[in-house]
Amino acid sequence: MTMNRRTLLAGATAALITPTTVQAAAGQRVFDIYRDDKKIGSQTLAVSRSGRQVRVDINIDINVRILGLSAYSYALSSRELWENGMLRTLKATTNDNGNREFANAERVSGGLQIVGSGFKGLVPGNPGTTTYWAKAFLQRPVWINTQNGQPMNVPVRKVGTVSLPVPGGSVQAHKYDCLGDLDTLDLYYDTQREWVGNSFEARGERARFVLASKGRSLDPLWVDA
Repeated sequence: MTMNRRTLLAGATAALITPTTVQAAAGQRVFDIYRDDKKIGSQTLAVSRSGRQVRVDINIDINVRILGLSAYSYALSSRELWENGMLRTLKATTNDNGNREFANAERVSGGLQIVGSGFKGLVPGNPGTTTYWAKAFLQRPVWINTQNGQPMNVPVRKVGTVSLPVPGGSVQAHKYDCLGDLDTLDLYYDTQREWVGNSFEARGERARFVLASKGRSLDPLWVDA
């Protein structure tokens, strides 16, 4: 094709009015799940960002075996879409040892419309979720339970610094106690605001999420309002 002044001007004009493609960024990490000192499962967390939108995919698989037989199983799969630090949609399903639960949420005027196995209704404001990955959630008094949609009141208290195992060694992490509706949960974030583990009561024993595989930093993918 022969290039002339008209062609060049048309191309320049198109470049001005064509939206710039936003390159997506993504990160993933894997946690091993322990009950006391026995590994019982894993969680995969994948976070991706394109423009102002952040997508979070969670998959949890737990299988407790006694004498070679399955005594308890748990599987959760969820997807969240955030925009400008606000949850836009949530879709999650859970099989809790044969008991099937779900949580769906959609942003509407006035808050989040929740339809879940444990709650149906409007939750006002800008809640976090029980995916824990964004440290910004610690500043939000209400979280949505991704297993059943239940809104949970979660005051948080910072209680100190601990050393936690991570791939390749250990890391100093700030420990936060969750009170209210999650009063047995402890969350750990390193000095770069990265979620590096948690622990909680599980049928009379302590369960732990231990970081097993760490990709790129996730906190820079978070877009807060």
